[in-house]
Amino acid sequence: MDSKKRSSTEAEGSKERGLVHIWQAGSFPITPERLPGWGGKTVLQAALGVKHGVLLTEDGEVYSFGTLPWRSGPVEICPSSPILENALVGQYVITVATGSFHSGAVTDNGVAYMWGENSAGQCAVANQQYVPEPNPVSI
Repeated sequence: MDSKKRSSTEAEGSKERGLVHIWQAGSFPITPERLPGWGGKTVLQAALGVKHGVLLTEDGEVYSFGTLPWRSGPVEICPSSPILENALVGQYVITVATGSFHSGAVTDNGVAYMWGENSAGQCAVANQQYVPEPNPVSI
């Protein structure tokens, strides 16, 4: 590939940095489309569980999306756009992770937060099946 063509391709790719696209798998065509209602936020990290995911923006904000049964108990909800994790507002999150049915985040000052399904103590909270929002973990 000559340098002019490569530069053009690289420049085009840089315009896509941090955009969030969605697509459906299975028998549907796999054509990504921009996430509705997302605006111009830049995503630094995405983590995916079985039916949910979390997004970390360059501003240190965390958004959850997908099926989130821990938010409303046994009835599964699936919001049409990512939900800001308000319990983390004011914190600067540097990394996110998910398990099959729970999520975690770590702030720049080293505090770990967990939320989601907690049937086996995944979120480090005793005697509670669901942790509905990010909860600081004592270590």
